[in-house]
Amino acid sequence: MRRIVTFMLASVICLGAGFMNRAQAAEITAKLHCILPTLPSGPILVSFGVPFPKGFIKDVNLIRVKDAGGNEIPAHVRQLAPWRNLAKGTNLPSIRSALIQVNVDFGSNKTMVLKVETGTSRSKDIAAEQPVRSNWVLVNDAKYPGIYQVYEPPVYVSLPAAWLGRCAVKSRVVPYGSFNDFDWYDESLTNKDPNLNFGQNFFKTAINADRQVIPPERIWYFRKNPYVPANDEDDSSPYEPWLYDRSMTMFTIYLRSGDYQVLREAHRAAYFYASRLNSNGFFTLKPPEYDGDPGDLKYSYNECLFTDLLLLGDEGHLDAIRNVTKAAATFDYVYRGDQGYEDLWTERHLAYGWLAFIVAFEATGNAGYARQARLRADYIFNHQNNPPANPDHGQAPNDGALMHGIDSHEGEWESGPYWIFSPWMTVLLVDVMQRYHQHSGDTRVWASAQRFGDAIINVADGVRNLNDWPGYEFPGLTIPAYLAGSQGNVLDWDDYEHCLDVAKIPAFAFYCSQLAGAPQEKYRTEAQKLLATAKQVMAFFIRPGAHAWGLSIYRLSPARKFGWWFRTTADLDYLLNAP
Repeated sequence: MRRIVTFMLASVICLGAGFMNRAQAAEITAKLHCILPTLPSGPILVSFGVPFPKGFIKDVNLIRVKDAGGNEIPAHVRQLAPWRNLAKGTNLPSIRSALIQVNVDFGSNKTMVLKVETGTSRSKDIAAEQPVRSNWVLVNDAKYPGIYQVYEPPVYVSLPAAWLGRCAVKSRVVPYGSFNDFDWYDESLTNKDPNLNFGQNFFKTAINADRQVIPPERIWYFRKNPYVPANDEDDSSPYEPWLYDRSMTMFTIYLRSGDYQVLREAHRAAYFYASRLNSNGFFTLKPPEYDGDPGDLKYSYNECLFTDLLLLGDEGHLDAIRNVTKAAATFDYVYRGDQGYEDLWTERHLAYGWLAFIVAFEATGNAGYARQARLRADYIFNHQNNPPANPDHGQAPNDGALMHGIDSHEGEWESGPYWIFSPWMTVLLVDVMQRYHQHSGDTRVWASAQRFGDAIINVADGVRNLNDWPGYEFPGLTIPAYLAGSQGNVLDWDDYEHCLDVAKIPAFAFYCSQLAGAPQEKYRTEAQKLLATAKQVMAFFIRPGAHAWGLSIYRLSPARKFGWWFRTTADLDYLLNAP
């Protein structure tokens, strides 16, 4: 059953210079949470970022801060980043996020409320801006021991989920609990019922908040011994939980919940992650696999770093954001399509390389990054509509996916169909395509997204044959193939753990069909079929009696599942229900 939620379905193409004439009026509740063990005796500087929807406001002088009683207080306000037009590589006259600095006295309370008001001129200024990190404190606990030099603000500022969702920090989202049909998804991350399963959830498992889990079963996301060489096999696993962008996954939970504790964990993860990126944009916890290995692009992300900038107001990640584009450029052959059918080529590498340049442009306004993002978009659209061929295996099918040779995807290959695509890696690409569309207005995305949806419906279904598999764990339900191709069955194993994320492909196809003015219900139906399986799969990974054995109730095995389940799917309910 669908709850009544009001949306405006807009095509996010408002990219012209004159699309906004005046600031809109709003009052945004900002909750301040002091995390210091002892409250300061007097005022303390609080710095935070406030994001805004595209076209909402263009003048920082029309942003002011009020106390709980409605009285304006002195504030320093500066634009952190404008909205930008990726199609032209230019800035828009619209504030995307503003840095706000205020001095507040918490008195005897660790929390307080301020109001950020727009549409009225600010009359009380703090003229001099202070470095945002000037009063940050060292984290030293079981989650991030002090040796790792992770710093955080003394005060976290959380904003309402309803406001954050409107601002499309990653994409347009709505608060948890907006739709009954998604209660199972929401409950897995939010504990709406704190009595359910001892108040545990997948997020708490990911951060080891469940202290009843014995240490060997906890998730290690930093090196237990930082002095052990990076290539020591006994202590090399900490890189695995970072796959699919651990920090950004946490940010998506915050954007839908407004929970400052989630924001805190997301920031800590982003700070730690940035400190482990080298000057070429590669994650140093992931050891080289061979001599001359430049790094693993699968672990190079800047989306979480830019999100941290927008929400906390700290621009200290800008160099790391730029450096990730160096890692992407190392794998340029993927987007050029000149791999010669011998080098690695996957949708995942194409996606992360594309995302690196999109986000770098959003963060810096460098037109060169926009140009690189557009080049990759051109390649993707052309590859999709004009699939490749080679002398040994002929023409790849024109099925709507990015068809490529199985040997360039899986390495060794001896028999069976040659031309394939990966449904779950295509999710990563579609998620980036959604972000590209949000900042470029490129209407080619509408047809492309629907072609990807057609590939899931017409191609992936053809290799599942679920009802023919005796003893199947989820009989009769829709499950994507690990690899798919219309030439026949590629790999004889199912991929039920990717039902949730693969649902993003038809969900975005449905959304784009609406933007194109011809809604296609078949895409929503396919997404709902995949989600019906995902609901059962998620229940399968919840084991209420696990504490008796020192295990987690909400099981993340492997740990990277946290990212592949939740980073790309936070907007599924919006995509399927926005009128």
